[in-house]
Amino acid sequence: MAVSCCVVNCTRRFKPKDIPFYSLPKDPSKRQKWLVATNRKSWIPTEYDRPLA
Repeated sequence: MAVSCCVVNCTRRFKPKDIPFYSLPKDPSKRQKWLVATNRKSWIPTEYDRPLA
């Protein structure tokens, strides 16, 4: 199963073990920093969204 990066203008994709993608943090303050860094307006991530760190 391929996964895509959720950051705006990032076109990176991977199959498991090729590129490390990370889940968004559960901690609200850390999660907010990651959401700002993704640069997506009015976006609510799901548990399956993965930003490339």
